[in-house]
Amino acid sequence: MKKSKKINLIVLLILLFISFILLFCDLLFRDKNNTYQISVISSGKSNESFMILKEGAEQAALEMNANIRFLFLSKDNNEEEQIELIKRESQNEVDALLINPIESKNVIDAVEYARNKIPVILIQSFMDIKGGINRVMCDEYQLGKSLAEEALNNISKNQNIMIITSDNKSTSYFERYNGALDVLGESNNKYVISNIKDYVDYTFFNRVLDLSNIGAIVCMDRDITEEIADLKKKSINENYNKDVLILGVGNTNKIISLLEEQVVNATAVQNEFNIGYIAVKNAIELKNGKKVEESKVIKSTVIASEDMYSPKNERILFQFVR
Repeated sequence: MKKSKKINLIVLLILLFISFILLFCDLLFRDKNNTYQISVISSGKSNESFMILKEGAEQAALEMNANIRFLFLSKDNNEEEQIELIKRESQNEVDALLINPIESKNVIDAVEYARNKIPVILIQSFMDIKGGINRVMCDEYQLGKSLAEEALNNISKNQNIMIITSDNKSTSYFERYNGALDVLGESNNKYVISNIKDYVDYTFFNRVLDLSNIGAIVCMDRDITEEIADLKKKSINENYNKDVLILGVGNTNKIISLLEEQVVNATAVQNEFNIGYIAVKNAIELKNGKKVEESKVIKSTVIASEDMYSPKNERILFQFVR
């Protein structure tokens, strides 16, 4: 009797061991088979903002069992190289493509070609695609409005505002620009528009500010913010035009440092981490035949230097810290 019980126990243990092995193998192969292959194609070289987006995409990939590959161009806005990458990746049996597209007719054609083969998500793009396309982007119009409103709230009624632009002709850039103009057009404060290439040194910069009675400068992108802040910093060192406010875009290490020094007085921060995360999530859902919101628009946040270390703003500014 004891011998029979012992045999039964051994058989039970063997069965449990076999069941465990089978379950392990099932999970192993199931995970392998359900690993999604996703490629992300940028519109240029790597930069700080895209690295934050990359971190968000990698976090989603980790949670959703995806392998993700980032493809940067050898130089910014290299149209031919981006078209080649879009066509190559759409033919390489990847499960989905995330593209930060260069705005041109040829790139549109390449995106439409890829979309007919696999799910495609556009990142930070208002590019017009026939039949529509899924996209995840910042609300650029709201960003421009918020910057202009912040400027108006911090100057007197007799001071003017300067908007500094670049030669960027992208749709998203014009959305941002138009948002600022719409707010300023309804205010009693006058405004002037200038191009960053006009400012070669801080002495010319100071003369323009004096002649135009400028109380605040609204910079339309990250690079302009850094350049104008550098000119203001030189002016401060010469005890000149300390009171002009600079409102810009971005949360690069340099801009955060300038915000801390109150050389930059406020910056509009796009949540690139969320953009990357949601883009990967939506791509996988599309691959699985689920419906997703065609345009996911994410609002930016304007952060003033005096509030930069509040718990909420700190999380937004330092998106790498997770």
